[in-house]
Amino acid sequence: MNVFSHIPFLRILIPFLAGISCAVLLFENNNFTPFVFIIISIILFLFLFDKSSGISKIIFLAACDLFLFFFGAAVIQKKNVENCNTYYANAINIKERNKFLITIADLPLEKEKTLKLKAKVQGVLAGNKYKTSTGDFIVYLKKTPNQKRIKAGEQFVIEAKLLEPPSPLNPLEFNYKSYLHRNQINHICFINESEMFAAATTSGLNVLQEWGIRLKEMILQNIKTSDLSPEAVAICSALITGYDSEISREILDNFAHTGTLHVLSVSGLHTGLVFLTLSFLFSFFEIKRKWPVLKFIFIISGLWLLALITGFAPPVTRAVLMFSILGIGQLFFKNNARNSINILFFSAFLLLLLDPYLLFDVGFQLSYSAVFGIIYLHPKFTTLITTQNKALCYLMNASFTSLAATITTLPFTLLYFKQFPLWFILCNLLIVPLTFVLMILVLPVIFKLKFTIYIINKLVVFMLGFITWFNNPAIGYIDNIDFNSVDFIFLSILLLLVFQIFRSRSYRSVVSFFALLIIWQFNSVIQAYYAKSSSQFTTYHIKNKSIASIKNTMFTYINPHEKSDYNFHIRNHIISFNHAQVYTKEFNRIQMPGSEIQILGKHALPFGVNNPLNKTILITNNYQLSEKSFLNLKNVQLVVCDGSNSYTTCLQTKKLCLKYGVNCFSTFEKGAYIKEI
Repeated sequence: MNVFSHIPFLRILIPFLAGISCAVLLFENNNFTPFVFIIISIILFLFLFDKSSGISKIIFLAACDLFLFFFGAAVIQKKNVENCNTYYANAINIKERNKFLITIADLPLEKEKTLKLKAKVQGVLAGNKYKTSTGDFIVYLKKTPNQKRIKAGEQFVIEAKLLEPPSPLNPLEFNYKSYLHRNQINHICFINESEMFAAATTSGLNVLQEWGIRLKEMILQNIKTSDLSPEAVAICSALITGYDSEISREILDNFAHTGTLHVLSVSGLHTGLVFLTLSFLFSFFEIKRKWPVLKFIFIISGLWLLALITGFAPPVTRAVLMFSILGIGQLFFKNNARNSINILFFSAFLLLLLDPYLLFDVGFQLSYSAVFGIIYLHPKFTTLITTQNKALCYLMNASFTSLAATITTLPFTLLYFKQFPLWFILCNLLIVPLTFVLMILVLPVIFKLKFTIYIINKLVVFMLGFITWFNNPAIGYIDNIDFNSVDFIFLSILLLLVFQIFRSRSYRSVVSFFALLIIWQFNSVIQAYYAKSSSQFTTYHIKNKSIASIKNTMFTYINPHEKSDYNFHIRNHIISFNHAQVYTKEFNRIQMPGSEIQILGKHALPFGVNNPLNKTILITNNYQLSEKSFLNLKNVQLVVCDGSNSYTTCLQTKKLCLKYGVNCFSTFEKGAYIKEI
């Protein structure tokens, strides 16, 4: 039987998702509303004809698919804040300094030198009065010794010049600009305290947002002022409110390498745990036939209370909506995997109608793929092994749940995180229940009761020690997996074919699976050959840092660097070398047949002005290249300035190059310099 007859809502969702994807990736600002009305007219016209013939059905279904495709594209066009008449950027000259009336939309995030504020625009100064405007942007407020406390909901007038977020300047670097844009944020600004003035005493948030934010602030304050250890404060704050900025990078890495990082973010996992707990607590309502409705009301009320406590964090609100729709579906439809999957896809459709950009949200992708895996695969796994032992039954159910979620999220985790934890089942068996115990134990702390503090501190020490033991690259996890978008598509289709094989036991599906697997492996072999056989020199653009790499076929050398710089700016590029052996080594000169790259900076080698191989010069750490040097640089074809130089040094070097006819490459303007060698 066709899969669409089992899961008809999938038939609706596929063209709708395709329309959203194409609109965002190809033509986001186009208006697709006319196409929607044209196709609706075509569909209505087709209703006048007999659809019993095969051709008529195909034409009718194709018209419906086109309608859903363009409807998805039209939803993007409607949601895009830039197309709104009241969008702030449409009312000002964005290249000049402007005055804005803003509301702080979330809790301030403390950075090393600044406070990061999400500003919700209420108005822009036009003439002598403020014009009502909409839209959000990010404000980086420079910290001062006597920094005034800024609360979410407060209104301010700021004077600032808005800037576009920087595009990635290194190969395969995380695209922060695109990330902000898909959250409907297109500008950032940097201001001092003197450019920010209190505007009103009333809150600029609605009542529910105000309650949520204030409750979140109160919870965080009570946790921070308790006697919990710093590690316990950071972890409990993340578990209850989603505020994870105080968790150290080392702890985050430990959780990531054990496959348990999801417990540190208030997300679908926590919502699911609360849902299961409330279902158990109110299970007595199932005694009478009409009482399940009361059970549903109590459960959903508890879930929305969780959303309120977290300040309506988007992942929690999304998960609560999903569970609410699933709960409604279970009230009116038979509770089986087929109906649950249809309801799951229906909830995704509704959420994407509200915010189509969620399709590109990693949390949304992981949440829905995990829940799909649990609904579809978990019942199949439980039929493989049966036992009457309750403890063993719990362990198997928990293991099967973790395995099911891991299988369906595998393409996403490999694409985004490039790693695979080997002990994810064992770690989740302990960490997930322990996390829920911590969430229960921290509740008295929120109400300033101290009798659980000792237990919480000891549990956090045990939990961190446990995951640290498995944080071993030799036995704990596989890291730096070269997995790109093409691999993602292949693996996703292969998983769908595996599901189809187990569902229908079709010979055609088995043949398709192995044919696709062979094609994927053939493609991977070709990619690996080109990756391993090439050699290149790369100078990365990192502000105030000079980092370069040399790839010599299967070996890669990087000069000394900080781990944070490597992880954010460089890691994905090195991973694309397909398991090259990486070494950290200081180098100043790269010599090749007929050419040479020489690095000038703090530890520069003697400048070989008469060396016929001098072809490319890399200026680092504000090295001052004199005119005298240029007179002798007869064989130099290119001078490169990297991110460790100041703007003044780059400008002076550029002028010298222009004067003496030498090409100049600035990573500030063009991004990383890559030379095949």
